[in-house]
Amino acid sequence: TLLIADTATPANSVVITIVDRSVVPVPSASQISVNASDSAEVVAAAAAAALNRVTSFGPGTATVSGDTVTLAAGLTAVRAGLVTTSVNAADLILPAGFSVIGQQIRVTDATDANNIDSRTFSYVDAALVSSPGPDEIAVRATDLPSVVATATATVLNGAGGFGSGSATAGGSTVTLSTGLTFARLVFTGSNIQVAGAVSMTVLDGATVVGEQITIGTVLFTYIDEAAIPSSTTAALDQIPVQLSDTPAAVAAKTVAAINNTALYGAGAAAVSGGNPAQIDLLLSGLTVSNADGTSLTFDGLHRFTVPNADTVIGEEILIDGTSYRFVDAAAGSPGALEIAVPAGASASTVATVTTQRINALFGANTAAKSGTTIDIPLHTVGPVIPLVLSGSQFTLPDGAAVIGDHISVGGTAFTFVNGGSADEQIGVLPGDTADQVADKTRVALNTYFGFSTASISPSDTSVVVISGLTVAGVTPASGNAVLTLTGDVDMLNQALDGLTFVPNRDYAGPASVTILTADLGQFTFDPLGQINRQDVDTVLINVLPVNDPPTIDPLANVALHEDEEPVIAGVPATQTISLTGITAGPINELEPLSVAAAPAPGTNIAVSVGSRVVNNTITIGAVSGLTTADTVFTFVDAGSVSTPGPTQFPIIVGNAVTGTAVSSTLQIASDAATVINTYFYSQGAVSDVARVLENTISLRVDSSLVTVSGTDVFHVSDQNDLLEVTGVRYSSPDETGELDFHSKADAFGIADIVVTVTDAGLDGIPGNSDDVSTQTSFTVFVTPDVLSTDPAMTPTRNDAPTLNPIGNISVGEDTGEHSVNLAGITAGPLNELDDLRVTARLDDLRVLDVAIGANVIGETLTVGTTAPVIFTYVDESGTVNVGEIGVAPTDSTYTVAIKTAAAINGSALGNVATASANYVAIAIDEAVTFTNTNGHDSF
Repeated sequence: TLLIADTATPANSVVITIVDRSVVPVPSASQISVNASDSAEVVAAAAAAALNRVTSFGPGTATVSGDTVTLAAGLTAVRAGLVTTSVNAADLILPAGFSVIGQQIRVTDATDANNIDSRTFSYVDAALVSSPGPDEIAVRATDLPSVVATATATVLNGAGGFGSGSATAGGSTVTLSTGLTFARLVFTGSNIQVAGAVSMTVLDGATVVGEQITIGTVLFTYIDEAAIPSSTTAALDQIPVQLSDTPAAVAAKTVAAINNTALYGAGAAAVSGGNPAQIDLLLSGLTVSNADGTSLTFDGLHRFTVPNADTVIGEEILIDGTSYRFVDAAAGSPGALEIAVPAGASASTVATVTTQRINALFGANTAAKSGTTIDIPLHTVGPVIPLVLSGSQFTLPDGAAVIGDHISVGGTAFTFVNGGSADEQIGVLPGDTADQVADKTRVALNTYFGFSTASISPSDTSVVVISGLTVAGVTPASGNAVLTLTGDVDMLNQALDGLTFVPNRDYAGPASVTILTADLGQFTFDPLGQINRQDVDTVLINVLPVNDPPTIDPLANVALHEDEEPVIAGVPATQTISLTGITAGPINELEPLSVAAAPAPGTNIAVSVGSRVVNNTITIGAVSGLTTADTVFTFVDAGSVSTPGPTQFPIIVGNAVTGTAVSSTLQIASDAATVINTYFYSQGAVSDVARVLENTISLRVDSSLVTVSGTDVFHVSDQNDLLEVTGVRYSSPDETGELDFHSKADAFGIADIVVTVTDAGLDGIPGNSDDVSTQTSFTVFVTPDVLSTDPAMTPTRNDAPTLNPIGNISVGEDTGEHSVNLAGITAGPLNELDDLRVTARLDDLRVLDVAIGANVIGETLTVGTTAPVIFTYVDESGTVNVGEIGVAPTDSTYTVAIKTAAAINGSALGNVATASANYVAIAIDEAVTFTNTNGHDSF
């Protein structure tokens, strides 16, 4: 995320986020969409293009050279940053507004050692909080660090702060007056409430610097070792690390700091033997938590700050090791270990009531109140840290707050990231609500650790509950099946409150939980004769069965060619698909199964060439869950419409003068599918609505919702026009079966076949309400191809056009012009929309006029020149040899013509001659010659 700041006009500044195109295919105006595989140069080009589209900047805002984007004068790019403090805690260094919103800082006034005053301030979004409270610092996401620093100093100097002159802003730094110090409340898991863990996983040095974590009652801060002056050593509650430290090095330095604390001593912590980045707390009762884990704020061992009554009721506090619970005063007289506060009371009233209660319990003047802070000099106080068991939980904020935070679960450190996620990342979006963040966390943890590791709390959907693991990576020592707890009764009751029973996956039947309670004989007066009293209770549990979905293995897609299947006795041969992995679910489910299959609703639209489809439309009716009205897509002339709208298909019409080619049917279908998918993605679609095959747009939409404006340029068909499922062969409880289908004649396109497996429910009776189904599908692509093993048959992508047969006609000589009717002219099947050309030509022909028999006897006739055939006319009353045409002297011209045609057709020339009246028509494009030697006109 980047802030692009306009220093001259701050209102024009924008926050730009780089997003993954596979997750956000249609970016907003404040997003730069790139692929994970894009090079730096491609990312730079995308960033420049996005910035030039920002309305407040306009074209020319950004130029790109290689992997570098240069901004116009007056614009500044600011990266996301962290809130950091100087080593002496007197300086606070601030990032831009979008990085600081949602964070907190604490300022402590120690000028009066007897009345130390600590206050927490929160950064809020000025666009959402019009009237910030005295402890809120309102900034805008587009504020530069210097603006954030000025706003911080103003609040610290104000009525809710420490008075005029307390803080001075300079650039991005705020400097406090003498006696005041800063502390960051931005730490590992800063926005995630975690309490009671006995181990933690750390990250590398560069990540943890500036972070904080509480061990027991000591708040440790990670600082940059290089920033410590040579004459200064780190404080006992600081953990110096180098930015280059590995997680293992950070863990070792953390353990050393904990063991060096006088309150705990050596051996309190150690690096885990199984994970060098994990720290285990070994001292009994010592736990790791953070400041968000309780609404009570503890400052050392003798001071704590209370919130208002509605927040604190139900919380607990330890005083000298005894747990006291805050309860609603309206519930009746408080018990010996309860502090009653009136519901709705302010934090100041809670402090007053709590002080009075402590003084009543421990004696007058035991506790003293200052504002909402209570001091107990002679007693120790601390938060109640429950035993960490299966059932640990943590509360999540919204996406904008949690991105960049970390949490350790099951010994593994997870990082919340924007968008996609890897194995040890939890992907969320800035706009996600706390509930959505919690659900995505649940899914990520269950994917990583296994089913049922994480669930959502039924009482608060922003709370994730862990089973079998703990938030900080601790598994109960005795395993999940047997849990043994030893300790104080109050602590045991806390630990057992919310104990969960989880039957094994797919188990149904009787079960039980046995609880053995033993007092270990500790209150027997005779130490040598201790009596261990026990109580055994058994909770009987009946795990009721549920009907799990049946199963079937995924099916591979099928590619066919149009009319590929041979037709036998009028029935096309079928395609057979093997069905496998068919079961009723778990092995303890034995209900009968049935299998059915049918093509899914869909529409195939074959298109014509560009010059014919321009100004025509495809209308898609309201699609459930995406659109509420008809969407009209229009084919427009790309030469006339320079900027097509979201529902326009630009088509190249073609121009013979300029030499531009017309859009092909394949290009039209492909471009149209892209426009349709882009539009429906913008409406919330999660997968392609349109697919393309050759000249066909295939829609995953019922054909009843699709209309076109021109049936002469489009052909619309549905799944039943393309395919027919002819049968399913399956016998329950077999795990395999077969599906038969075939494509239909002259049809091509795309269709999905859905296979449904339905069980008969736990009652074993099909058709009752407890039946459950599982579906899988596969796609059939039928391409307009003809492929054959016949070497004489050439593969083609085009059926032949049609023309009805034309009968022969006879006309009289010199009768002028005649017409022949041409009918049945089509491109072939209806889904072929080719342009056609009709041509007519005269066949090659020689016409030979003949005389009567007496005039041709003795003459010769030569037909052809390449391989000429020579005939001699002879009197048929004698012998007629090969190469001779026998005629009678009295033969008419018609008879001579008939005998001549018969001789030609019987020769090597083949059937090329036709006799009519006094002539012979010879279909040949070569010379026909003859002799005239008898003084007559013979030919």
